[in-house]
Amino acid sequence: MKILLLDQYSQVQEALKEFLELQGHEVICIDNPVSAYSICTTLDAQLLISEYFSDDKNYVKLFELINEKKNPTKIIILTSIPYTFREISKLEKIQIEDIMIKPIDPKIILEVIQELETRNVLKIKN
Repeated sequence: MKILLLDQYSQVQEALKEFLELQGHEVICIDNPVSAYSICTTLDAQLLISEYFSDDKNYVKLFELINEKKNPTKIIILTSIPYTFREISKLEKIQIEDIMIKPIDPKIILEVIQELETRNVLKIKN
């Protein structure tokens, strides 16, 4: 599965990328939401795992654009600020598969991915 990983911290990107690639996923890392949409569309990513900053409107815009696609990329949001959980859940126009508070055990992210695959929400593309 093609996964786009959006996080400003290279340590988070590297650790999660390595773990998910060992599980057979293709992971593309990016560190800003402005260019993430075109990369997500060009590479036909099936899943976006993204951090979220409430003071950066580019994240909300990215999530809205993704949700407007014909076959929207599924979104999992990671945040290190617990109060943003409530804020994110109020984003009515955006379908989010899961919201997780950092630090996160990569095995939990893998479980969510596997659940989405089981529900046929994510299709494996070769």
